[in-house]
Amino acid sequence: MTDINISKREIPFLLGGTGDLTVHASVSNPIAKLAPTDDDLLSVTFGLAGEQDYSFGSGNSVKLGVKAGSNANLAPLWRTSSPSRSAVLADHGLADYFTTHPDDLILILSLGANADANVAGSFTYSFLTATATLEAGASAGYIYSRSYPADKPLQGILLDFFSGLRLPANVTTAPSPGEVVGFEYSGYLKLGAELSVGYELKGAPSIDIGQLLLSEHYQLSVIGNLALGASVAGNFAVEVRSAVDASGASMPDWARVIVRKKRASQFNVAADVSVDASSDLQGLPDTPNEFLGALLGVNAKNWLNMITHVEERVRQLSDLPTLQAELDTLATNFLGEWIGKASDKLSNTEFNSFLQRVQKVVESYKSLDNSAITLFDRYFNVAGSKIGVLTEKLNALQALTSWDQFKGKVDPELWAIVQRLTGGDPLAWILGRIEIPGPGGKPITVPSLPELQKRVQQTLDLIQGDAHDEIRKVIALAKSKFPLDGFLNSLSTVDSIPKLKGLAEDKLGGFVERLIGKGIGQLSNSELGQTITRLHEILEAAKNFEDNVYAKFKEAAKQSFSFKLHSEYSRASEREALIDVMINLTGDEGKALMRAAGHGDFQDILAGFRPELVKINSGVLTHKVTKQSAFSVNVVGWHRAWHYQGMDRVIVAAEQQIKAEGNGAVTVFTTIDMTKDRERKRNGERVFTSFLLRFLGESHGVLAFDKANQQYLLDAITGMAASYGLSFDDPKTTARELSYYLSFASDFGLTTQGATLQDLRAVLPEKSPDDFGPIGAGYEVRYTEPGLRALFSAPTPDDAIRQIMRKIVLTNYRRKSKRLEDIGWCYWTQEVFDLWKKGQAAFTNNSSLVVKPQASPFANLSAPDEVALEKTQLAVLNTLFFIEEKMVEGLQKLQTMIQDAVAGTSKIQPHEFERALSKIGDALKKFDDFDEGVNTVFAVFDQLINLRTPAGQVRASSLKLVSQVDSDGTPREVTKMFIAQPEASEEELVAGAATP
Repeated sequence: MTDINISKREIPFLLGGTGDLTVHASVSNPIAKLAPTDDDLLSVTFGLAGEQDYSFGSGNSVKLGVKAGSNANLAPLWRTSSPSRSAVLADHGLADYFTTHPDDLILILSLGANADANVAGSFTYSFLTATATLEAGASAGYIYSRSYPADKPLQGILLDFFSGLRLPANVTTAPSPGEVVGFEYSGYLKLGAELSVGYELKGAPSIDIGQLLLSEHYQLSVIGNLALGASVAGNFAVEVRSAVDASGASMPDWARVIVRKKRASQFNVAADVSVDASSDLQGLPDTPNEFLGALLGVNAKNWLNMITHVEERVRQLSDLPTLQAELDTLATNFLGEWIGKASDKLSNTEFNSFLQRVQKVVESYKSLDNSAITLFDRYFNVAGSKIGVLTEKLNALQALTSWDQFKGKVDPELWAIVQRLTGGDPLAWILGRIEIPGPGGKPITVPSLPELQKRVQQTLDLIQGDAHDEIRKVIALAKSKFPLDGFLNSLSTVDSIPKLKGLAEDKLGGFVERLIGKGIGQLSNSELGQTITRLHEILEAAKNFEDNVYAKFKEAAKQSFSFKLHSEYSRASEREALIDVMINLTGDEGKALMRAAGHGDFQDILAGFRPELVKINSGVLTHKVTKQSAFSVNVVGWHRAWHYQGMDRVIVAAEQQIKAEGNGAVTVFTTIDMTKDRERKRNGERVFTSFLLRFLGESHGVLAFDKANQQYLLDAITGMAASYGLSFDDPKTTARELSYYLSFASDFGLTTQGATLQDLRAVLPEKSPDDFGPIGAGYEVRYTEPGLRALFSAPTPDDAIRQIMRKIVLTNYRRKSKRLEDIGWCYWTQEVFDLWKKGQAAFTNNSSLVVKPQASPFANLSAPDEVALEKTQLAVLNTLFFIEEKMVEGLQKLQTMIQDAVAGTSKIQPHEFERALSKIGDALKKFDDFDEGVNTVFAVFDQLINLRTPAGQVRASSLKLVSQVDSDGTPREVTKMFIAQPEASEEELVAGAATP
């Protein structure tokens, strides 16, 4: 064996350590070429045992520590190497290297990479900094490969190879083909995203089951951009290699950086994910009250929806008076302005002409993509139209022949248009292919550029085409004579009762009617004075309304983005790229980005679209975690036909009346008071229950089927926040208490995802022995559509319903107080119920009751040997059993109606359905008063669904744990989320959940 010594001065990024780096070569002649073989020819020793440890890196960057005397593997590979030895090439993107370079060899150095390190011992809750030195084989690993002509002498290869050793943060020039610099670490991965924020509105006039009918669908409107910064804790590999373009041609000045998850087999869940907004919403519309305008029905798309409603109702109704009664004063004023005459004054001939104009608008509206109308509306301005600017940019987009033509600094105006044309997700389109609805509604994948140009052409047609003349007139009328800002400015002058009364038939009076839900002519004298005061409250609150709404959007975006990061990280394999980017290293800015990437910081790299500097390839955390936040806004109590209600409450108390849900949805409550905390929880449950029961009625054929309405119900259920919340008040959480938290994990299919005490210890630091500090937990669930349809598709036994209710109460009572916990154990015990059934009066007249509870339903919690209840506790228990009886009776009634509908019995009217379910509503309301929980209604139906279908087929479940850690001496909150994905596709998920 020959030893080849390489001095420290020949390795630029070798910082610490003394003595030489020694390569042990099983060759006789070090200046000859290596002969291809599968034998282990080379190994490396870093100095002598006992001498100073080594470190790689640079003074201003993260460093890799190597113990003195450490041995490392150094493997040469040839085209003829065995498959078992060559398999490592595929891990680093070099599987096909020898196809184009058959006469080369590749040398690979591995330092502690892929080591079976103990995550609990190595994981640190900190970012990689210039002062960090991570130990090879414990908290870090290193891979370096380089290719050489196979006939080059070994000694020359080794000197050149080790002179190139560096960490990813030290890469300043593009790697050569075959060269890979890889760094594995335990810590945080920082990333950024610029989300295109948009919203769409749907709503119903009331939460009463009989009134849950779609009022209106206001389609997606992209309003601006939101920059988010996020950090994901785990075990990562950052790898830098040479870059090639889509055709496979080399990109000499570019480096490709790929991040993958490592050691997935040990712990598959991100140890922590945190998300924060880097800035406020940017690029907002010129109109300061766009969302409020949509809510009040005065935006152009609202008027187009109203005209579509008129066209549909004219076909259904034979008389105009009935139609006119469905429209409020403002709507009739708009139609009068549009046709030049009050609609009730039209002759038969004029009415037929009016219908023809209506039909033209509807045909035009239905033929255009939503993005075309939104863009035209955004750029059309009566005072100074920007349509010319829009046309210029659209023509530029129409001329594109390749996405690669987006080079250099992209014009912000052009980029904003692209964002709106792509529904807020331009980066996905730039990858070249997108999904669109195909035959039968099933998605198909098509090239993205032709689809973009179809939307461009539709927008140009809307601007210029004769076929769309009527729709342009509608938009112009909305902008010129019915603008929200104009209404608000005019209202500020209404300061007396005579002035208010004078508006009764005027369009401004119609606007007042929309605000307060009542026509001015219907107000009493005392109400007139109160209305003037209320209008000024509205005007004052309107100044901050959009800011309040955008704050809700930001909150919803952060929660949604956090969940998606957890979800995609947990399901990603070690072979999938979490992040895959190419960086231009010709300038200082690119070098700075590469240095940040070597520290695990991709926030600036991903935060914007800069094709001259960064190209983003498809990656799990950059493309499966969407670049779009399209908020589904459900307006609970919007308008019946075109008669509005409760809008004043929404504007004046926006903070309470608008709720950001946990999965990216937003709910607006109009007629329901949400100002009190307890009422917010109760009303949220009422809303969820009504939507779910109405969906059950429609989906099982009890009520008449309406596709649009059923989709609305599904969307609304998706947006409802519902969860099982658990928490301990004690700041000290023991292993036994944590085991109780995790008792529910098996019910949700989460134990296989690592939600066990043994697995959690890997990433859950202890403050002291058997003390994990304060911990909060929330189990969250969402379902596929088949899961919801399965509810009551077959009879559910009474005993199953009772056990569900009892388990929920026991769960809630146990964490409240010892007094309530004792009631919970007795309520859980069947013998106590049997005793109650024998005589309720005698039961409550007992002065006390001693019970031996039946076995606990929780794997990690034993029932007490004995429980004694006093008289007041027996009264609570008596009420719980009464509620249970009503609930069982109501649910059995619902099951009977569903089974009859399935068997072919005629459908019933919504009000009959509502009346038949009154016992369920009464029972749920009383149950909510006594169960001491949040979202109990959801918990009941959740467990019923789970009885009917295997969890893994129809359920996506998650457990969110929030704990405290000490990071560099500073306490902070970290989250861990365990997610079990359903077998069904992501698009089928329809019921969402969020931690309170």
